[in-house]
Amino acid sequence: MTPVDLVGVMETGEGSGAIISPPIPPISHARELAGSKFGSDRVPAEGACSSTTDARRRRHELIDEAMSVRRPSVVWLLVLVAVTAIAVFVTLTIAVTGSSSLAFDSHAFEIAHNVRAPWLDSAARVITTLGLIATVGPAVLIGAAVLIKHHDRARAGAVLVAAALVWITVRIVKSVVNRPRPPHPLVHTSGQSYPSAHAANSLGWLAIAIALTVVTPTRAGRIAAIATGALLAVLVGLSRIYLRAHYASDVLAGEALAVAMYALATIGAVAWQARRDHAGGSADRRPLP
Repeated sequence: MTPVDLVGVMETGEGSGAIISPPIPPISHARELAGSKFGSDRVPAEGACSSTTDARRRRHELIDEAMSVRRPSVVWLLVLVAVTAIAVFVTLTIAVTGSSSLAFDSHAFEIAHNVRAPWLDSAARVITTLGLIATVGPAVLIGAAVLIKHHDRARAGAVLVAAALVWITVRIVKSVVNRPRPPHPLVHTSGQSYPSAHAANSLGWLAIAIALTVVTPTRAGRIAAIATGALLAVLVGLSRIYLRAHYASDVLAGEALAVAMYALATIGAVAWQARRDHAGGSADRRPLP
């Protein structure tokens, strides 16, 4: 024991001889000593983790408040999108059932024929596979799993329900309209032509991209994801026309039907979450969309 350590030797009025422990150095002094030995960056500031957690929680609360204010306007926008898409789909269905050949279908095939090239044939055959349910389906499931991991079950449910509705309604309409496929396709085709299931399924890429914007940290990343999703949907639709697997009206109808289903499913999710919030809140704190 050094002389400094003995400074705390008892000095009571009675002189009992007890030894008093030396005073503990302040926390700031301990940090300085630790920093000089190990490097100051290795000693975390007191309360840093809790401060970060509090800041993150406050940020989510502010987002919740802002989105709660926006929710009615978002719902009306979704209603407008759904109504417009349904109107387009109904118009195309009436036109297709009333006439076996539409002028813009023939015009689309003429354009495809004029730009045909071997490398485009190969590219179209690859791109068109992105509209298969076997390709889009797993992507939708993965996207929903990511949303659930981030405690956003409402969005995950909307994407899954919409994808299922698209798959069901496309098959119902195919059996009702029963439109034959275009002649001389460049790929194997089967079943009815109207509407295009590939085109409808491909909207899933855009839906996933939009839904995952809530977990994408940067604005550039969100814009890139949405642009990529939209581009994939467009390219899949064009590939079906180019390969003569579908008429242009089939593609437009499939995409319109898918847009309507995703919009309606999202409206349902917004209403469901609003009801839960009104009833006292839930673990899913991030409002849609």
